Amino acid sequence: MRGLTTFCIRGDEVEEHNKKCCNENIACGCQEDREGEMLGKVTLAISAFLLACSFLPVAVTAQVVISIISALLAAYPIVIKAVGNLYKRRFDENILLAVSIPAAFALGEMREAAAIAIFFRLGDTL
Repeated sequence: MRGLTTFCIRGDEVEEHNKKCCNENIACGCQEDREGEMLGKVTLAISAFLLACSFLPVAVTAQVVISIISALLAAYPIVIKAVGNLYKRRFDENILLAVSIPAAFALGEMREAAAIAIFFRLGDTL
């Protein structure tokens, strides 16, 4: 819905937009926004599943590897936004998370790093 609100503000304009653009498959950007949001939700779900799997009674090395994959998958969009905001000279929560996640890695808390990224992205998604 974010793509529609970018182009259309009033209800009658939304209907007109849907008739002209989205139903006729003209490239306006709405579909790409929806696909990007869906991909973000899928990666968040996979990351949360991997974090839960890291608590299974398997070898410690496997737990660490699964936690690292989960953290990297969840943290990727956060780091991308943080780098963009640094480039624009804006300081926000993405920059703080881009610092805290590697700090948790440095302390050996792989699950904590994954949980930080997952909970932030979950809150951002909701």
